Amino acid sequence: MKTLLILTLLMATSVAKKPTQKELADALKLNPTNSWALYNLGLLNYLKDDYKEAIKHWKTLKKLEPLDWDIRMKLIQAYWGAGQTKAANLEITELRAARDTGKHKDLTEKGFFICDQFQTGKVRVFALEYYELKGERPLAWKFILKSGDDTLDQHFSIGCYPSATEFARAEGAIGPKDRRYHLDGYRKGGAHKTYGFYTNRPDYGKIRDEVRRIISGDQKSISSMTPQKEEGEKDDADQATTAPESKPKADATPKPKLEERSQ
Repeated sequence: MKTLLILTLLMATSVAKKPTQKELADALKLNPTNSWALYNLGLLNYLKDDYKEAIKHWKTLKKLEPLDWDIRMKLIQAYWGAGQTKAANLEITELRAARDTGKHKDLTEKGFFICDQFQTGKVRVFALEYYELKGERPLAWKFILKSGDDTLDQHFSIGCYPSATEFARAEGAIGPKDRRYHLDGYRKGGAHKTYGFYTNRPDYGKIRDEVRRIISGDQKSISSMTPQKEEGEKDDADQATTAPESKPKADATPKPKLEERSQ
């Protein structure tokens, strides 16, 4: 019976009419603290690239639900979209600080978050920011590329591998306390290109621009090779960009959710 009820609710939601901007705005007039309306009105504006309007609604929702980490993530994406670098970095700092307290299990268990989305030609780019540099081949950021509903067989990443850092230190390319970061592109099958090296963690805005230029064909690689294995990363990072996102209304009646490009 429970399974049947779930299927019925899912079917009802899938065929229901999506809320319009006017309907969401009217809902906020009736109740300015309606979290469902605030989230989805922000989302609707975000999908129209009206980032400032999205920020307005999501900032209000953040005040109402300060422990909703998904709202923090969406705010960061909207700040990057609006070109508000300082606000984006401040929000990231707060998110990382909350995780470092160890008081929020749902946040502590996450290894990364989607910090940004942007369009370059026909390619939609999803930027994943990792909380920690862990493992043999740790990453700071990973850029997953999609065209429509298809995930492309190419991605980019900013890595900081201990072996690369030690080699650069031994060669005198960086100082004894510095770390070597590098921007790489990978394709399924093992093709690998390196596009740049950096002393210590680079600025995300700079890397964002470089990834744009690479996709547009305006920046070439400085070396290429075929490694034994791609990166030793988990596939769940790729899957995260295709997972559906929704913000249910507080009452028990299922409501239609806006469709969007990603979570």
